[in-house]
Amino acid sequence: MKKISCLAVLLIAAMQLNAQTSVLFRVKYLPYHTYSSTTKMGMNIEMDYDGDPQTLKQIKASGAQLPIIMKVETDLNSDVKTRAFNLNHEVPFTMSIQQSRPKLIVNGRATPVPDGASNQIVYGKYSQAGKVNIDAIQGKVLTDSAKSAVIGLIKTIQANVEFPKLPIKVGDSFAQESDMDVPIPGFNAKMLMKITYKLLSITNGKATFNMDFVTTIDKKSAAAGMDIAGTGNGKFVYDIGANCAESMNETINMTYVRPMPQQNVSMKGKVQMTMEQQVVLK
Repeated sequence: MKKISCLAVLLIAAMQLNAQTSVLFRVKYLPYHTYSSTTKMGMNIEMDYDGDPQTLKQIKASGAQLPIIMKVETDLNSDVKTRAFNLNHEVPFTMSIQQSRPKLIVNGRATPVPDGASNQIVYGKYSQAGKVNIDAIQGKVLTDSAKSAVIGLIKTIQANVEFPKLPIKVGDSFAQESDMDVPIPGFNAKMLMKITYKLLSITNGKATFNMDFVTTIDKKSAAAGMDIAGTGNGKFVYDIGANCAESMNETINMTYVRPMPQQNVSMKGKVQMTMEQQVVLK
């Protein structure tokens, strides 16, 4: 009985020690490695109209089936090959990005999409803090808009997590905020996204985080009456030894409204965005 009690005490002590262990998380890219990532993105949109009965009657008479249900799927794959440190201790890389043609289904019917597929070769450097600097894009003039577009793709491909500057332990949380274009046809506005990360566990060198999302409209960029809001959740696994993300999945549900004063109606509906990502280090 005494042996069992001692064993229980040791187990409890070990669990407490593990829970109190703090880790300094940093995103670092290693020289002479290849980071291969696969990203699957999906979006389900429900779109309806509300307002002037006569206008709604005209919309339906035109053959529109309301509500409009849209489903969009696309794949984004990349290979990042790093080279030796340069004199500034940065890690040069060559990134190959392959984006598939989106698949669009509207009210149960497959709908042709203009060829949105693209293949790009990007040259750049990672700083010691994991920040990306773009040097060139094969076959393109490196304008500010082209650079911003590629950096946006890279942020989608690579988990864009801003870790705290101090070590954290299991149970700790931290948050970051960002903005993005509202992903709904007809919206010319930005939405704000707050992501709260909570460290759930550290097992076999892998840290698992829970993610909670809160989205709101950016009122500075939105027209009067335009609104979007929602919440979501996900999981993020980080490889401590490799200093990089291993996997991430997330689901965000939102509702929206967009006034159309010239037609005396408002567009309204729901949106669900999903993303699944895997990274393999070679």
